Amino acid sequence: MEKGKNVCDQLDVNIDGPGESQVWAKAHGNGTITITYYVSTPGKYETHISYDRIPIPGSPFYLSVK
Repeated sequence: MEKGKNVCDQLDVNIDGPGESQVWAKAHGNGTITITYYVSTPGKYETHISYDRIPIPGSPFYLSVK
C-alpha cells in the first residue's frame, strides 16, 4: 500500500489497496492537471485526492483493477 504521494504543489493523491502504487502528475499551465497511476496488484482501490488539504468533490474515487 502506497500513501502520501505529493504529486504537485498543493495536490495530494493517495491510493489505498492491496498492492503498491505509483502516481505521476502533469500540470498543463491552464489550471488543469493530468494524473496517471500504476498499481502492481489487481483488486479494489480507493483514490483520495485533495487540493490544499481539502478533498476534491467526489473523493474518494473507487477503482477496480483486473
